[in-house]
Amino acid sequence: MKRETFNEALNGLDQALIDEHIREREALTAKPVRKTVWKRAAVIAACAALIAVCAVAAVVIAKQASGASGLPTVAPYGGASELEPSPVAGQPFNRFCELTLPSSLADCALRQAEFPVMPKQSGDGREYDKEKADAYFAYRQENIMPYAITPGEMADFLTSSASLFLAGRDGENRVFAPLNAYMGLAMLAETTDGTTRAQLLDLLGADSIETLRARADRVWRYTYRDDGLSIHILASSLWLNRNFTYNKQALDILRDSYQASVYAGEMGSEACDAAMHDWLNHYTGGLLESYVDGIRTNPDDVLHLFSTTYFHANWESGEVLETMPGVFHAAGGDMDCTMLTFSEIFMGEVWEGRRFTAVRKYLDGYNTVWLILPKKGVTVDELLADEQAVRFAMLGEADGVKNRRVQLHAAFPAFDMSVKTDMKAGLTALGVTECFTPAGDFSALTEDAGMYVEEITQSTRLIVNKEGVTGGAMIQVFYVGAPMPPKEILYFTCDRPFLCVVTTQGGLPVFAGVVNRPEAPQD
Repeated sequence: MKRETFNEALNGLDQALIDEHIREREALTAKPVRKTVWKRAAVIAACAALIAVCAVAAVVIAKQASGASGLPTVAPYGGASELEPSPVAGQPFNRFCELTLPSSLADCALRQAEFPVMPKQSGDGREYDKEKADAYFAYRQENIMPYAITPGEMADFLTSSASLFLAGRDGENRVFAPLNAYMGLAMLAETTDGTTRAQLLDLLGADSIETLRARADRVWRYTYRDDGLSIHILASSLWLNRNFTYNKQALDILRDSYQASVYAGEMGSEACDAAMHDWLNHYTGGLLESYVDGIRTNPDDVLHLFSTTYFHANWESGEVLETMPGVFHAAGGDMDCTMLTFSEIFMGEVWEGRRFTAVRKYLDGYNTVWLILPKKGVTVDELLADEQAVRFAMLGEADGVKNRRVQLHAAFPAFDMSVKTDMKAGLTALGVTECFTPAGDFSALTEDAGMYVEEITQSTRLIVNKEGVTGGAMIQVFYVGAPMPPKEILYFTCDRPFLCVVTTQGGLPVFAGVVNRPEAPQD
């Protein structure tokens, strides 16, 4: 790579890093530079409790680049406490802004996203501090409400994806994280162009990449919570092979519009895998360790993109729900369970649709749990095929749904569900096809031909118990590519006597012959 090109691509990075790259590059001039070889890597699951994506990117524009030793270090944000998953039981719980990022990330960080520190809320049923309440209200008016967004702006994606990814699991638990998936697929769209990008924009309901980018930014800012009462953090990261250089503008877009952190390391090394695992466990609150542990990089991997979700909120005002033994009538037969119960004598409400009945229970911090029960004789899959039910569940629309006040006594089972979903088949069914083939247009990501997405997986976990709700999700987009063709072109024509050998299993020769006079086979 020419020095001018390199300086232009990494404009704005530390000059010492650039100079070190040039010295190392010149030292390699006597060595053959290997061509980019895209190699499939083993990938085990990603995203849990409502994901991502899903995932995504920066532009690979060159081959050899500097090692990780010259990468700038990034100090962790927040206080000095060690990372611990926020407990499901009781308040107060740790805030993410008060946790220290694992030190392993500093050594490979190119750009580390910084999340805002929100004022702590007041009024959780045990304390009320007017000064705290006023500070939080002022923060909310300035930093949250200007980015207000409704489900209706993403209606087509939310309804179609929920119907697809929640249905048809043959009696097994199902969990899908729509916002996590939306953010991951939006980042994927940033790395594509042409028809490939058009398919993603159509799925995500945006008329341009600029519209999608602005919407993703609003989703992130409007839903971000870390206020002492509830946590909802959409985090993203891009993991780059340190032997490649990347388009600064693309990295800036991902950082600024998607709050994505960018890391570079030695793919296939234990250090790189450990750092990746640390990041994923941090931003999913340790909920998805069983999925994270199975993720491994390969020396020829070029790009791994993750989008994660972590959510925690207690029941409103710190209420602890009553429990009682119960029986759940599962598809495979009755089973014992622990039922959570609550009553709302004066403020109870019920919604009645054509094929469902629904009630809600409030969590702290403007969060809600909806319990939507199919009417007798109606299956959940049939409910997911009902437009009224899906639009009520995913968009909050109540067209034709009757609402009335009741003295409500509700019971539902406590549960802990963990699911990994391969999203490739579902996305293909929704019209996203090109990105999964070497014909996909990834010119926004790389100048090399043959790039494609091999896997998009989401791993999710959702826990509901007497104290509240905790969930985690991660979506992984894994980029690979077709082998680069060699420069040499060979035309091979057997137009003179030649040897022919036919082998079977293990390479054992079954026939061998010399063709001196090729005679046409007889009919």
